[in-house]
Order: sequence, then structure tokens, then C-alpha cells
Amino acid sequence: MRHKKRQAHTYTPASRNTNDPASFEPRKGHKVERLANRTLDENQIYMDALHNQFRIRLNSLVKSCGKKKHDELKSKLLKASRIPIGVVSKAQQNLDVKGSPIESMLRENARNGGPKAVTYWIDYVEQNFDATSESLSKGKSAEDNIG
Repeated sequence: MRHKKRQAHTYTPASRNTNDPASFEPRKGHKVERLANRTLDENQIYMDALHNQFRIRLNSLVKSCGKKKHDELKSKLLKASRIPIGVVSKAQQNLDVKGSPIESMLRENARNGGPKAVTYWIDYVEQNFDATSESLSKGKSAEDNIG
């Protein structure tokens, strides 16, 4: 015949273990905290790195394009609907930062009523395309003329 097992432990109210109360604050290093603590200096550093990558990409595009096709290239770049692939990730690699702070900064600016990310690229092309193409056609480095 089978018998029921006896209870191994008896409950005593004074000896119960309780968890710490729930915390409604974000964890340290959490994304919300990082975005809130980002300063204007960091934003400027991120924009400088992004503009540096814009310069590098524009130089390579103008070099690879034929001399007679500069007008076609400029109109194509001004009609862009996105930043060229790899520009943001290369800028983040050059800064050697964790995560994707430049991408989140661009997304946050667009969400808060600022310009979309692609407008930074289009503005850069408008301002610097002619100087880049002229300097490359003369044989000089475009880095000397563009600020």
C-alpha cells in the first residue's frame, strides 16, 4: 500500500525571504539615461565625425565618376532619399564608441522636429560638391578646400 510523503519543511512566518521592492528608475547606462545625459559637445563631436565621412564619401564618388558626368552625379546625389550606406557606421567606427550614438542622435533630431538624416547629406552635397569636383579636376586634394 502506498503512503503519502511527509512535508519536509514547515512554514514559519518570521523566516520568509522577500525580494527588494521594485524600482521604476531606468538601469544605469540604459538607453533613456544616455540620451538624456548627452551634451551639446557630444552632439557636435558626432556631427563632425559624420561630416568627415560625408567628405570622404563625396570625394570617392566624384573620383569614380567621369569628368563629364559631374552634373548627373550631383543631381543624383541631391535627389537621395537616404544617407549613403555605411557612412553612419564608419563615423561610429572612427569614434570608437559603443552602440550607435550617431544613429540615435539623428533619429532623435528627426523625432523632435529637426531635419531628417538625409537633409544633412543633401546640404553637405549642395555646399561642397562644386569645390570637390574642381579641386579633384585640378589634381589637388579636396581636403584642402573643404572645411
